[in-house]
Amino acid sequence: MLINTNECKEHSPTLLIVDDEEIQEILLKAPLKRNFINCIFTRSGQECIEILSKPNNIVLVLLDLLMPKMDGFTTIEKIRKLNRELPVIAVSASASSKDIEFARGYGFNDILLKPININEICKQFELYSNQKTINEIQTSQNPNENYHLKYFIEHMEQSREDLEVSLIKNDIEKMKGSLHKLRENNLCTKVSFISLQIEAFQSDLLNGTLKKAKILDFLDFLKNFLERPCNKICVTAYH
Repeated sequence: MLINTNECKEHSPTLLIVDDEEIQEILLKAPLKRNFINCIFTRSGQECIEILSKPNNIVLVLLDLLMPKMDGFTTIEKIRKLNRELPVIAVSASASSKDIEFARGYGFNDILLKPININEICKQFELYSNQKTINEIQTSQNPNENYHLKYFIEHMEQSREDLEVSLIKNDIEKMKGSLHKLRENNLCTKVSFISLQIEAFQSDLLNGTLKKAKILDFLDFLKNFLERPCNKICVTAYH
């Protein structure tokens, strides 16, 4: 069974959680959505391999070690045959320092203990999704991408403030204009999940289902995202 926390964000950087226990989805699904993390839950190692065998935008895998039929160690071996670079973190109810070294020797990047802390997931996802963005920019052959990203960062704050004012005043037309401007500023950058989220807000606005609290949360997230040092690297990648 595959459960995607947000079907409309299928092209966004995505977290894949592989765990046969349904409780993990119950505990993590809502907090991940609140943190704007696109996530797919799977119940088996076989489903994990099927997903990774097809074109995808997975930037991080959280893989439970103890699962029926195909355990985490068997699954990581198959993953590494498909992709040697994809970050995969083992998830276990207990782990000593020797267990961690053993897991790394098997091909895992790290290990997390259950119950999984949502803040730790966000931290790891941010680390690896940002690294993927940086790598894409550094290996790109289009020098204009750096200009567009720099332009977006420089103009984002004003667009963000305009949108916040329109929300406070409940000015629908200004909201439409502010969202359009924010999306336009982000055009041609590598930060695709921002455009996808803005598109979702534009659709909600047209349908009359836009929730102010949700968009304010996104504005705070966006401000913090673009102020992080690892994202500033993206701006200077071509300097």
